[in-house]
Amino acid sequence: MEDCSNITEIDLSDNRIIKIEGLQGSSKLRKLSLAGNQISTIEGLGHLNTLESLQIQGNQISSLSELEKLAPMQSLRTLFLKNIDGSQRNPVCDHPSYRSVILRHLPQLTNLDGERLKNAHSAVEGPSGNMGKPNFPVPESKPWLEGFAWDDCYEDIETVLKRHDTEFSKLMTESKKLSANAASLLSHYQE
Repeated sequence: MEDCSNITEIDLSDNRIIKIEGLQGSSKLRKLSLAGNQISTIEGLGHLNTLESLQIQGNQISSLSELEKLAPMQSLRTLFLKNIDGSQRNPVCDHPSYRSVILRHLPQLTNLDGERLKNAHSAVEGPSGNMGKPNFPVPESKPWLEGFAWDDCYEDIETVLKRHDTEFSKLMTESKKLSANAASLLSHYQE
C-alpha cells in the first residue's frame, strides 16, 4: 500500500488476516478496522502516527505485552479490543489488568471498547495537560476540634461531647465525600 499515502480510512474486517503488514505508506491513515480476523500480534502498527481509531476486536490477541506495542500511537483516541456488549472479545480482555495496562500506555484515549472514558485524565492534569494540581477543589485543612480549650475538660463530659459532636459529624461527612472522590479518581486508573 505504499502508493496509497492519501488514504485516511481502511476497513479490512473479516478477511482472515493473520499478520498486520503493508501499511507503511499509509502516513495519513486516521481510522483502521481489522475486526474479525485472526491477528495475534499488534506488530506493524507503531508507525501509524496519525491513527485516531483502531478496531481490532474479534482477533486472537492474548498477551498484555501486545497492548504495550500500542504506546507509540499517541494520536489514538478510540480503541476496540471487544464490542461494548462484550462480544468479539480478544482473549486479552479477560485479563484483570487489561484496562489499566491500556490506560497506562495510552492515557490520551477517550473511548475504549465503546465506553466513553469520562474525565479519565482531567482530574489530575493541569491546564496544559501535564500532571499537576488536581482540577477539583481541595479544602484547606483545619484542626478537628477548632476552638477546643483544655478548660472544657473540667466540665461535665456530656456537655463537652454535645458541644463538639455536631462539628465532628460535619467533619466526618466532609471526609467521607473527599474519600469517595479519591476512590472514584483512583478507579479510573485501576480498571
